[in-house]
Amino acid sequence: MAEREPVCPGCDRADETMTVRAGYRDGAGTPGGPPAAALAPPPAVGPPPERDPSRGYALLAGLGGLGVVVALTGIAADGLSSLASSPYLLGSAFGELLVPVVLFSLFGTRYALVAIRHREKVAAHRRETGYQRRRAAVWEAALLCRRCTVTFFPGGVLRADIPASPAIALERFPVMVATMADRAHGGVAPPDGADAAATRAI
Repeated sequence: MAEREPVCPGCDRADETMTVRAGYRDGAGTPGGPPAAALAPPPAVGPPPERDPSRGYALLAGLGGLGVVVALTGIAADGLSSLASSPYLLGSAFGELLVPVVLFSLFGTRYALVAIRHREKVAAHRRETGYQRRRAAVWEAALLCRRCTVTFFPGGVLRADIPASPAIALERFPVMVATMADRAHGGVAPPDGADAAATRAI
């Protein structure tokens, strides 16, 4: 027995139903058709953060640390007692130590701050990418009735335990995509098939 096509909850008919993708691609924004903005897919996430810029600071901090080690080695080799007997030698030794200490402290702190900020940006981009994938998968599952100019989700299309939705006015559709994505997928990535469909070119 053939499976019944999903019917519009507004007119209880299926002859004018199509996927939102098809409606957006073929008729949105044309005279008599639904507005393009209402059926547009969820916006794509921007590019990931650029390469970690903290590496240069790490190199400079490392050079500063190496300078500290070299200066301390020189002080130990000369002996603190001999340096203490000569204010000039003592001042020269600690002058040689001052520059690498400043470099190590300055660039080490800068490295830590930049690295933390970069990791936060990467984590935020990953979260946004996850949100976009879930919303795109839900957008792929939505249907449009051209007769009633409404959208809807058939029962079980998002998840087996989620019933069919009522008719969704076009101006509410973008909000419902986000709402249904949270309800259907939550913090879990959509199924592989849905994700593949969601990432196809429009």
